[in-house]
Amino acid sequence: MNNDKPIISDKNGRDSKGRFAEGNNGRPKGTPNKTTRDVKEFITKFLNDKAFEIPLIWDALDDKDKATLYLHLCKLVLPKVTTNDPSTSDRAMIEQTTYTPKQARQRLKELEEEY
Repeated sequence: MNNDKPIISDKNGRDSKGRFAEGNNGRPKGTPNKTTRDVKEFITKFLNDKAFEIPLIWDALDDKDKATLYLHLCKLVLPKVTTNDPSTSDRAMIEQTTYTPKQARQRLKELEEEY
């Protein structure tokens, strides 16, 4: 028996407890999740159907709510800003803000002097 081939216990490759059979790694990398796709399609259809209502309710919103709505709508249509500068990555920012207690006291003194 060849150990390289997955053992298929039923049509979707799972055993009686719902786990993947030995040798079956599941969904191939990069394959879209069916549930996520369906939810995204539903939300997109809903937003497309209700988009005409936004101008109708705009005047009834408070300024804070208008700003929030505007920013959320911008996220839907504008691409995210990315840079290739490693110093602005999340990891670099976390590393920059991780201080020892001594460094934290020194930084606090610097900020107090600055303000």
